[in-house]
Amino acid sequence: LRSLRPGSATSFQSFSSPRRSRPMMRTDEPSGLSQPLRPQRDRSAYRNFLKMAVLFSINHGTVAAVLNISVQLLGDAGSYQSGALYITYALTALMFSSALNEALGPRWSLVVAAGLYSLYVLSLPLALMLPPEARGARVALALCGGTVGGFAAGFLWAAQGTYFALSARRHALQMDIEPAEANAELASAFASTFLSLELCLKALPIGLLPLSHKMVHVLGHDVSSSNLLIGALYSLLALSAAAGLTRVSDLSDAAKPEDAEAPRDTAA
Repeated sequence: LRSLRPGSATSFQSFSSPRRSRPMMRTDEPSGLSQPLRPQRDRSAYRNFLKMAVLFSINHGTVAAVLNISVQLLGDAGSYQSGALYITYALTALMFSSALNEALGPRWSLVVAAGLYSLYVLSLPLALMLPPEARGARVALALCGGTVGGFAAGFLWAAQGTYFALSARRHALQMDIEPAEANAELASAFASTFLSLELCLKALPIGLLPLSHKMVHVLGHDVSSSNLLIGALYSLLALSAAAGLTRVSDLSDAAKPEDAEAPRDTAA
């Protein structure tokens, strides 16, 4: 009993149960009711993927637009250019796509392919500046551009698919959602961005129709200022987008399968 006196070392407070820590509450709601604080979700993977989607769509949109008008602007040289692009694309996709993506990684595969794509776009204004008498040089330049563009196309989409899968995995981890939901969210964002930018880029020549009757004297012959301006704008956009892809995150080692299960096991 002596040990239970108020002045003793041991008191009834020593036998009291420890208090449980309560979750932090917020009282800044209009109703005045306390609500538990919700953790902030990290959407950096989504923002990075959206940046990639915009740059990828601009680069690919310029290629699709040039492919539409190359025959009209270059004649036979444009037909040879398109044929070279499709043949090289098929061969690269069949034989070199996987090896290139594995060697370069998803981000640098995107950067290299987009840069080579830009050379294809750049071949259009360069071929337009050549005089009609230099038909052989124009055809050779068009063939080189088409071959380089087809080589780029052969592993560009494979790199985009790998980057998409890694981004979806990281997004699912950050938002604590199922992989299928993350895939659907990123696919929707990519599709809307890709289609809208490609449509805008293909419609760009329509806005330059008022300049179609103005001519520019280049290398001893006259060239339509609107055609030359279209080629220059497409080339500038393609090169800028390729350079911008160097700023997206490198996801080569992001979110391995064993890491994907860890947060869910800890939460359980």
